[in-house]
Amino acid sequence: MAAADSFDQDIVFAQDLIKCTLCSNSVELYCKPCGLNICGGCAGRHMLSTPEKKHDIVKYDKKYLTSPKPSCPSHEDQICELFCEKCNIAVCAKCISSKAHYNHSIVEISVVFKQKVNFIIQETKSLEEKIAPEYEKIPKDLDGKVKALINSNTLLKKEITSYGEELQKQIKETVNKYVDQIETMEKQDIADLRNSISRFQNITGEVNHAIQQNKEVLKANDVQIFDYQSVIKKFQKVPPRINVTPPCFKPSLDKGKLFENIGMLSVSTKKQEDEYLIQLTDSSGAVLPMARSYFRELLPRPMIIATVECNYKELYKISCVSKEEAWISGNDKTMTRFNKAGSVLEVMKTKSGRSTNGIAVTKTGNLLYADCYGRKIEMVKKGKVKSIIKTEWKPTEVSCTPTGDILVSLWNDKPMDNKLLKVQKYSGDSFELKQEIQFDENDKSLFRCAGDHTALVTAENRNGDICIADWNAGSLLILDKSGKLKTTYTGFQGKVFDPRYVATDSHGHILVSDYDSNCVHILNESGHLVSLIEYLRKPEGIDVDDDNNLWLVEREGKLKIIKYME
Repeated sequence: MAAADSFDQDIVFAQDLIKCTLCSNSVELYCKPCGLNICGGCAGRHMLSTPEKKHDIVKYDKKYLTSPKPSCPSHEDQICELFCEKCNIAVCAKCISSKAHYNHSIVEISVVFKQKVNFIIQETKSLEEKIAPEYEKIPKDLDGKVKALINSNTLLKKEITSYGEELQKQIKETVNKYVDQIETMEKQDIADLRNSISRFQNITGEVNHAIQQNKEVLKANDVQIFDYQSVIKKFQKVPPRINVTPPCFKPSLDKGKLFENIGMLSVSTKKQEDEYLIQLTDSSGAVLPMARSYFRELLPRPMIIATVECNYKELYKISCVSKEEAWISGNDKTMTRFNKAGSVLEVMKTKSGRSTNGIAVTKTGNLLYADCYGRKIEMVKKGKVKSIIKTEWKPTEVSCTPTGDILVSLWNDKPMDNKLLKVQKYSGDSFELKQEIQFDENDKSLFRCAGDHTALVTAENRNGDICIADWNAGSLLILDKSGKLKTTYTGFQGKVFDPRYVATDSHGHILVSDYDSNCVHILNESGHLVSLIEYLRKPEGIDVDDDNNLWLVEREGKLKIIKYME
């Protein structure tokens, strides 16, 4: 990414973007305790406004020299001073000593913060200087076409009318027919052009909104910079626009065949212009630098890189062992380990002889499965089955967290207790209960208990958030590590959302399979939709491997591996 000197140049750009908090002058200074951007003229007034407070005013270009240090999601008492480039996550000293990031590339968090600030500044600059102007000129160009079309058609109508008036009265009706045809085409053409204008004006507004949001992120200068998701490619490819060629008229009079010989009116033609990329270059013509590996972006069109036919009539769950193989389970008593080439590597039968409600693979590669009717979680280690957790309620799903803990979804089949659904977290080492999630701050159930389903599907994100697919509610809940609800995702554009299974990747994306809509929703850490993987067929279980490829099973017996990131 950018070196130290280029970072300073970008800070100069940032000063142009940001104004003094107290007036409209350009920012020169920064008060660290107050978090205010101020100019030289307002510095004294700011310090006198709160004389009891200790102010630390530095030059604005020193603002970014100290990066924020987030709390560790895995160790509450620790501050993250390092960053794992492979896992794309901030880590603390305890994370390193736990060997969870053994042999990973570790850098100081200040280095990553500086690179991300540089990237946001450069992207904002590209949006403002390259993207926004390109979109702003398109509506103006289309508006010119509207005026030209109106002028051209006005002249054409006058020409045809004049020509018709010179003929006998018997051709008047024919002339009027042509005029009517032109009017009809004109209305449609103008409507099409105005729709195109509106579309590009909307995109222009989105670009300007993205610029404003980036400025606000830079202004805040806090941990939300780590959540930043690039939007440059969304706008870099300009959609096709419409182009209308006005109709023309060729007079050709034959008294025997008035309508045919009075002339020929061609229809207006519309040409969809090809989409194109806005070239992002600097003043010297050099292509602007893109982000480093941990700024990997989602592919515009995900690719299916492997399809495996599995020997199940119905498939439900999948859990990756590595980037080469995964366990799957379905509507019978077996669990099968497949590799990406489609070879069966191992088959295990449940101890109970029933189908399992959920499977997961631990960090050490052992298989876990939920025995609902036996009320226990079983572990398969070296071909032997051992009960590791016994539950009072019926376990319906199980998943493993990035730190090695175990999340278990539970169902109480005694409605009179009024405690029907909950999630428990167990230690991955001692298998002891660490946390129980069932009620919100008002002592009301977080989950919808009324409905046909008894399962809550869980996954923990890299920041410690717990993501839960509530089948009955048709929603995805995102809770912080304490179990407090942060946000709820219920789909998009008013479509029915049928969430089945949930997974997370090393970049903090949350992936949710949507059975009814035959797609997978990709959300960012905040729970906002950023992309869709479409054209699937009854998607059920999903998981993400170490290369951030999506492993997905479809109800009718297929396993698909999908590349969705660059």
